[in-house]
Amino acid sequence: GSEALEPMLFYSLTPPLLLPAGGEVRAAALPGQDCLQTCRSRGLVCLDEDLLFVNHCAALASLLPCAGCEPGQGSELPSQSLGDDFHGLCRYNVDLAKHPPRCAARSAEGRRVCACRRGFVEPGGRLSLFSTATGGVGEGDHSAPASAASVHSAEADRDMLETLHQQLDELRYKDPPPAFAAHLETQPKDIPILVLATGRRPEDLELTLKSLSRLPGYHPEQVLVSQDGVEHLAQRVAQEMFNVSWVLHERDGLHDFDASVTEHHRAAISYALNHRFRDARSLLVVEEDMEAAPDMLWFFAQLEPLLHQDEGIWCIGAWNENGMAPYVADPTALIRTDVFAGSLAWLLPAQLWRTELLPRWPTKDWAKHLRSRAIASGRQCLVPEISRVRHVGRDTGKDDAQAPAKAAARDASIFFAPYGPSAVDLGVSVEEVRRKAYGSAMQTALQAATPIQDLADLPPLIPDIAQGSHKVVPWFELRGLMLVFECPSPEPDAETWSKIAGFFKLNEATPPRGFYEGVMRLRWGTTVLFIVASSSSLLASAKASPWGSALSVKAFQQSPSPLLVSPVAAVTAAGVKDSGRSCDSLCQSMDRECFSADLFFLNNCIALRQFQTCSRCEANVGSDQPALVVPTRGSKIGGTCLYNTDFLKHAPSCESGHPNTRRLCACRKPLRAAKLQATEVAGVETVRNEIRPSPTPRLVVPTAQAPATAPTKEAIAATAEAVGWRPGLRAEAWQQKPLAAFAVDNSQQKDPVGLAILVLAPGDRVEALRDGLASLKRTRGFAESHVLVSLGCCGAQVEEARHMLETEFAELKLSVQEESAPGALRGRSSKLLEYSARDTWQLRVALESALTGVFNASKSVLVLDEGTLLSPDALGFFYELEPLLQEDPTLWCIGAWNDAEI
Repeated sequence: GSEALEPMLFYSLTPPLLLPAGGEVRAAALPGQDCLQTCRSRGLVCLDEDLLFVNHCAALASLLPCAGCEPGQGSELPSQSLGDDFHGLCRYNVDLAKHPPRCAARSAEGRRVCACRRGFVEPGGRLSLFSTATGGVGEGDHSAPASAASVHSAEADRDMLETLHQQLDELRYKDPPPAFAAHLETQPKDIPILVLATGRRPEDLELTLKSLSRLPGYHPEQVLVSQDGVEHLAQRVAQEMFNVSWVLHERDGLHDFDASVTEHHRAAISYALNHRFRDARSLLVVEEDMEAAPDMLWFFAQLEPLLHQDEGIWCIGAWNENGMAPYVADPTALIRTDVFAGSLAWLLPAQLWRTELLPRWPTKDWAKHLRSRAIASGRQCLVPEISRVRHVGRDTGKDDAQAPAKAAARDASIFFAPYGPSAVDLGVSVEEVRRKAYGSAMQTALQAATPIQDLADLPPLIPDIAQGSHKVVPWFELRGLMLVFECPSPEPDAETWSKIAGFFKLNEATPPRGFYEGVMRLRWGTTVLFIVASSSSLLASAKASPWGSALSVKAFQQSPSPLLVSPVAAVTAAGVKDSGRSCDSLCQSMDRECFSADLFFLNNCIALRQFQTCSRCEANVGSDQPALVVPTRGSKIGGTCLYNTDFLKHAPSCESGHPNTRRLCACRKPLRAAKLQATEVAGVETVRNEIRPSPTPRLVVPTAQAPATAPTKEAIAATAEAVGWRPGLRAEAWQQKPLAAFAVDNSQQKDPVGLAILVLAPGDRVEALRDGLASLKRTRGFAESHVLVSLGCCGAQVEEARHMLETEFAELKLSVQEESAPGALRGRSSKLLEYSARDTWQLRVALESALTGVFNASKSVLVLDEGTLLSPDALGFFYELEPLLQEDPTLWCIGAWNDAEI
């Protein structure tokens, strides 16, 4: 008709910007800023897929003063170049195959254009405010992105947050206060907690606050989150999800990483001590990338009075940087050190910081400043033998590309008990760590210690291979060994210490962590080892036994490192009948426990050859290693011992196992803990009786007339008062935005148990297969007994895929195809046709095998391709629609992928 549009009209007009409902197109505030940061600053998230629809000149010109617009290549496009060569030129990406758009990509000389949308929450799902889209808000996300967003009402948001709070409460330890709590001067609830948040890592902040909220004695009223810069997602995590106080620290335009962090530490601690917790005598400072052990608050509560009774103590740390698995055994042991121990979680005396330390605060390198002898002024810190926190972040803030891998290896070596006792009575250790008592004990121990004249005389660490066990006794009751090294000062320099630390696999940072008057104390098997600088004042005052000449630094460099195995751990090599068993399973059969840090020190050829019969030893990757490949007839790798070389992607795991390997494990007896009794303690409530503050007052619901960017004065005042804000420090009110969600309500959705699932894996993309199966396991209603993985015979990565399946997804049924494509087609067509024929043949063979075998009783089969990522409700979607396949003869398939849904 006359009203129909001419087809050429579509070609001549500029296409509209295609954005999700409620989405925005934003330009990065600064060059070098990625779209993750840009969107988070608006309380939104970035998905890689959305960037495709702003990848053109119209989007660029709508936001930026482009001097021109040209095609280019790069995952950081579309962006405007501000460099010397192309200053002002806008470019869009024309090679999406090689350079797919990435929210996380950035260029130091480019200002990005980003597409932002509202965040997602899985209905009825576990605790998260984030999306898991590739390149979304980060690796720590927990729920998947919506394929079709729906706007919730404010009331629905409140209901959702109430559900999140109930789930948090379910995770809390329910133990009553321990018996020793009745005699404590300080209770956990008396200790205010300051959480330092960068704002750039809301996922890490969520994990940290979740870890704190589980602890016995925790109260949300005692927590303040100080956030460095405007990032709304992190703010929502603190205020809405965990219902804790929040305050904003405005960045002062500092571009130097250390200077920015140093200034935030100063401002946050100053505000906490002088405003929010002005009456507190101590403050617990927590970084946003830590996980707490169950007894952390009780640990600090027992030691807090020492900050005010012993003038020589100026901090108490929960992280022992020398707490590697071979050197720790006693959860009650404490170490006194000259080196400031402010990492991850540390307790400080308020008055000292108010009057002396904050007024002398540096402009950068705050930790280095506090570790200097001039600032310490003879004061010392306390740390536990066994760390009460562990590091969970990988963002080091440094340019070194190897930094995350180094951090992963370091963290894997530190002993930590995430499921340890919820309270440990430190007992007499509290009194013995006082200045006079500790100094006297160290002097006495050095006087009685046996000097080590040669590193070859250092007794080997003999693990508990049999059934006996070494009783954990206090360090001062152990026989002492003394190793003196040449050093003109009590504090060795970086070059000297790096060689000694390398020999013992200790932290190479200087000043050496854990040093006390020139002496480091380590548990060494059934003895205690003192590593002593020759100029140590403690050594001189101890009048120790004649120790001869000090060892030269070259001796440590030229000597092979000892095998470091904890003597309180039973090293267990899986036997013939134990192929495929995990270390958790092996240790449980011995009434013991597996700790992943112990496995780190077995992960080498020396340990493997000592406890296994290896035909050869090779580097490999996998959380199931170290392990021995089971010898089988015709196998070329049978009898090979494998050790893991990638701790960043494959951290040591007690849970992993491979059907074709026998693991090498270390098993300990459970950590000794205080006996828990229900005790009436003044001022201490049991966790069951704690009352969570209502989350509702913290939510500021915008009215239809009030724009989200202009909160009312009443809303600002209510939120500011809730976080303890006073004039002089800016705190933004959070304007609640409707959350996007998808799928049906969990309460209305049936559990999709029994749905038969066939996964087709040609074996070409092992990482895609891993991601797809991990996505499948996260779906609601997943049942491993109803899954069959069909692995092709001839994919480029079929062996790697098979190893991955048998190691990481051993619970799934696996079928390996002997033939993947008709032989007549091979070599007589293009690769594309050959692969198509191969995959078609695999589908036919796999379906025939599944329908006549494993799933012969099933009416329908769900087929998933290799690398398919599923939303959390995907199985429920198919389960609800499956009856239509039986009832409607015009239907012959149901798909979950909509090609036109962009």
